[in-house]
Amino acid sequence: MNKFLKTLLILLIVVAATASGVWFSQWWHQRQTALPEDLEALVLPQARDIGAFTLTDHNGDAFTDAELEGKWSFLFFGYTNCPDVCPTTLAIMNSVAQSLEAQDGNLEKAQFIFVSVDPERDTPEQMRDYLGYFNKQFIGITGERAQLDQLARQMSVMYFLNKDEGGDQYTVDHSAAILLTQPDGNLRALFSTPHIPENIFESFYAIRNRY
Repeated sequence: MNKFLKTLLILLIVVAATASGVWFSQWWHQRQTALPEDLEALVLPQARDIGAFTLTDHNGDAFTDAELEGKWSFLFFGYTNCPDVCPTTLAIMNSVAQSLEAQDGNLEKAQFIFVSVDPERDTPEQMRDYLGYFNKQFIGITGERAQLDQLARQMSVMYFLNKDEGGDQYTVDHSAAILLTQPDGNLRALFSTPHIPENIFESFYAIRNRY
């Protein structure tokens, strides 16, 4: 074998070894970060873009889709006059928030958002007082019906105002899932009922490590 062929053969071996190493590294990473089969969450195979929106938070400031960027966000749609599902779910979200804070030392990497679908009654002041019972770091947002409907559709959330009940004492039927967006602002997963704080906490860490 002449010198040229020997050099070419060595180069081909090096290239093949490098390619194999890259493949193995990727395979090993995927294996190490694979989601557990008993995950208590529905994880979307492809994160969903929820689009641009502009709502108002519990301080009366604008809250846009840009506020979802840079953090993992837990969102729940409901209303402050809800008799059961909303306070129960917010209490569960508070337990998850406390676990995350204890684990990470703070909540800089995650935020918890309550989306009111009842803007006629849920003013910023009402949301602020209501969320204060659960966790003062929780964010409340609401706004114009068209913007709420758009966000709800993008996140596959359904709700219906039972205004035929008369007066201001109507109820609202709504989805009970807790939704999770990733730091690019796209929808990644949802947690269906029954909500168990420990399961949500463990599932979130698995999702965060994977994505």
